[in-house]
Amino acid sequence: MTQRPPLGPDERRLLLALARHTLERCVVSAPLPEVTACKMPPRLAEPAACFVTLTRGGELRGCIGNFEPRAPLWQAVRENTCAAALRDRRFAPVQPDEVPGLCIEISVLSLLQPLDASDPEERLRRLSPGRDGVLLELGSRRATFLPQVWDKLPDKIAFLDQLARKAGGEAGDWRRPEARLFLYTVEHFAEAENDPPPEGSPPALEAPVSGAYAGGMDLVTVYRTFSAPEAQVIRGRLEAAGLAASVRNEHSALGSGAGIAGVEYCVQVPEAVAEQARQLIQSSGISE
Repeated sequence: MTQRPPLGPDERRLLLALARHTLERCVVSAPLPEVTACKMPPRLAEPAACFVTLTRGGELRGCIGNFEPRAPLWQAVRENTCAAALRDRRFAPVQPDEVPGLCIEISVLSLLQPLDASDPEERLRRLSPGRDGVLLELGSRRATFLPQVWDKLPDKIAFLDQLARKAGGEAGDWRRPEARLFLYTVEHFAEAENDPPPEGSPPALEAPVSGAYAGGMDLVTVYRTFSAPEAQVIRGRLEAAGLAASVRNEHSALGSGAGIAGVEYCVQVPEAVAEQARQLIQSSGISE
């Protein structure tokens, strides 16, 4: 399995600082930290997939991420921090008074690798507890557990049974020949629970960000779908009408399975043109 070279200590600190400043601002609907892309370390400007996890006293408070490395890592961290705080459907949105007590963890993902085995015993044999993150596909439904979940579910069968439930299936559905499994690894790092939040902004976060990188709370989701091609069609129609649009995917990675059962592809536009975009989508005969 191909792994990214690990980030250096300074790169990790910069991403955690970006996530912390993003969290503080998005919960009060303030402008997100401004980023100077050219000042970002080259590794953080490379496209990468990541998850951002929020915990309080060791308990999950929100976790959202993406699998496809479509945006610079720093941008993915910023977007997923906002999503974990405000759009994890298992939890109420994070309130401002909660922020000081939250710990942020970032998981940078490797590329997905299919687990090419239809025999359940062979699937179990190839799993490496503690190392492998697992994405399970049951038809159109998908769910994932980060490698950190092995700490709570160290048994391979219990791990996969719970993942199948999270995907909206039954325990044991991962044994079905048509079920598809993908493996990945992560580099994860977190704020120390007892350390005070960072003060001030790193240099790369001080200057205005260009429109190409604008995101977070100034973007509004106007269409959701479980089909990536459909999302790209909607994006193309909006752009053809002169509206800036992007597609990102959201997935909740941890928990008991009572939350998100699959990946949603979200078409987003700047808030100022959100209503115009919705009208255009409706006039095209497409509804969510």
